[in-house]
Amino acid sequence: MKKIFSMLALVILTVMLCGCFGDLLLLEDGEPADITVDYLLKRMDRATDPDKVYANVKSYYMKQILTNDNVNGSEVNVSEIYWKAPNYMKQISSRNGEVLNIIVSKDNRFWYVNPKTKKSREIKGKDALLVKTFTDIATPGLDYKKVFHSVTIDQILDPEQERTVYRLICRVKDPEIAPYVFYVDPKTWLTDRCETILYGPDGSQRLYVANSKEYEVVNKVRMPKKTLVTVDGKTETATTVEFTFNPDIPLSTFDLEKPWNH
Repeated sequence: MKKIFSMLALVILTVMLCGCFGDLLLLEDGEPADITVDYLLKRMDRATDPDKVYANVKSYYMKQILTNDNVNGSEVNVSEIYWKAPNYMKQISSRNGEVLNIIVSKDNRFWYVNPKTKKSREIKGKDALLVKTFTDIATPGLDYKKVFHSVTIDQILDPEQERTVYRLICRVKDPEIAPYVFYVDPKTWLTDRCETILYGPDGSQRLYVANSKEYEVVNKVRMPKKTLVTVDGKTETATTVEFTFNPDIPLSTFDLEKPWNH
């Protein structure tokens, strides 16, 4: 269940491309933790999904709305995820009612789908590794240690919270891809913050910070009601408006049209 908060926090990372993370995500040295990774993961599970409700779902639908106010008025981004066991997922991102991106995952293969023509293009290489990581994070029942190549733990003084927290540093196999860093409250065992790097199709790199706020219990599962997402100093409020367990999602939801360039 701990991964659900990673997924909620990272839900707008629909277009993730590869690259080096350079100096954007600087990790200060922490102190040795007084607990192990396994112990922390168990406590996080117990705090969020004690009855294994989320871990045992066979399908889910999630809708999250991200809003921000700017000089041009209010902008609304929407992300929807359809997931079905064992490994089917479809993510749709839209802005102000217009679909911008669609990604389909099944059988450990991944495709971009053109929202206008509905034609698809398979994602390969490092881009596929990034999408696979997100897909695994969004898959119920998978432990962080199964999602990532390595997971380490330490303790660090969190300047935002002004207190010591546990820090999980999760890395994929490719050393050029930035780690996912999670800060965990040592009293509640809930994730306070997530940091990583967002890669753009033009090669740009942006620091991504998500702060989980207002945890609440829904269907016996403790989850953040909203998350403050900051990219390049611009903050959006992400609110989960629907999260349905075990809906009837037909396999046709994940069908692909004729591939691009064919």
